[in-house]
Formats: sequence, C-alpha cells, structure tokens
Amino acid sequence: MKNNYIFGLFLLIVLMFSFFTYSDRPLNAANSTSDIQILESIENAFVSIAERSKPAVVSITARNVTRKGFHSWTPEQKFDELNGTGFIFRKEGYILTNDHVVSGAKQIIVRLFNNQEFRDVQLVGSDPSTDIAVLKIDLTEELVPIPLADSDRVKVGQFVIAIGNPFQLDYTVTTGIVSGKGRALLPESDPGSDLIRYQDYIQTDAWINKGNSGGPLLNIYGEVIGINAMIRRADDAPATEAVRAGAGFAIPINLV
Repeated sequence: MKNNYIFGLFLLIVLMFSFFTYSDRPLNAANSTSDIQILESIENAFVSIAERSKPAVVSITARNVTRKGFHSWTPEQKFDELNGTGFIFRKEGYILTNDHVVSGAKQIIVRLFNNQEFRDVQLVGSDPSTDIAVLKIDLTEELVPIPLADSDRVKVGQFVIAIGNPFQLDYTVTTGIVSGKGRALLPESDPGSDLIRYQDYIQTDAWINKGNSGGPLLNIYGEVIGINAMIRRADDAPATEAVRAGAGFAIPINLV
C-alpha cells in the first residue's frame, strides 16, 4: 500500500512537471510570434508612410538672402544660401513651407524627390506673423499631394513622423510622439520686427534639425498635422546653428 502511494505520488509529480514544461514552450513561442507581428506591423506602417509621402516633399534653396534683424534696431543679415524643406499640398504644384525659409531671397530653387529642379519658383504669398509661405512651381504633370489632417484632434502621446532635409541630408525620416500642444516660444514682437505673432506650436521629440524647417509632421495615417518650424537650444534660445536639445515645434496645420 505504501509503495503504491509513493509510486502514485511520483507519477503525479512527473505528470505535473511534464505539463508545465511542455505547455510553457508553445505559450512562449506563441507570445514571441505575436510580439514580432506587432513590431512588424508598426515598422511596416512607418515604412509605408515614408514611401507614400517622400515624393511630395521638396528641398528648398534660398539664394542671395537679405533679412531684417529680429528687432527694428538690429542690422540686416545677409546670406549667400539657406536651405529648408517644403511639401506639395495641391496637385497643381503649390508648396507649403516656412516664411523664414524663403523670405528676403532673390532666388528660390525647388528640387523634387526625382531630382527634377525648378529655378523659376513663384512666391505666391508669405506671412511673417504665422511663419507660413506658399510657393508655386510649373509642372507638366500633376503631383500627388500630402493630405492634411485636423490638427485640433491631435493628442499628446500620438506617434508622429517628420520628413525633411537637415544639414542637406535630403529626405531624412525621423519618428517620435506629440510631446505637447499650445506652445508659445517667442516674446511678442515690437512693431518693426518680423517675429512670429501667432504661436500655437505642436511640440515633438521627433528629431528635427536645421534644414527641417518647412517640412511636414505626419500622423500614422500619413496626413500632415503641422509644419516643422523651430527647435530649442538648452539655453532656451531659438536654435540657429547645428544644435538640438530634444524639442521640436511644428505649426498646426489648422492655423496654416
């Protein structure tokens, strides 16, 4: 009787050990497969957005630039060449960018994703108080524009994708999240300055550097939620050199 009891207990232990050992393996394998599938889905979404959007993103070069200082008492600034980004928002060749990318330029050059270059670019309109400019290029065929989102529906924590030309590295794609909304960064300007008066920036931790200005900030649907416009230095001054401190700012597309 005692031997039977010991044998039964031994058999029960063996069965329990076998159950937990073998039932654990397929469960872990299944979880691992599921995790990889989720990551692949996210990765494929980013790749798809970049591939769809890049053809509508343009490189902008402003030449022989003369600008007023930030204040009425500061001297003019002259630049041989400044570089930035823009994007097609109408199929007829209308481009959105920042005013500070093209203002004061004697010549504006636009280059498309296929390296087609336009040197007879029209400055349709610009507004320093919102930092928005509209360009027009003459096309022989229509382009596919990037769709615009409703930026009022943007929420902190949502994924974003930025596309631009930092340091003249064309069509650089970076990702991040919406870090904040309703940011105002610059003081109210004096009557003689060109500082931005209307400020309602979307903050993001997606990497944005000098040259990204005017490029699109996209949501996971490939829609533009804002125009990348500004970065901040660690000393809380506007970043004008090759400096980045983890905070980029985009003009909400509804304001645009």
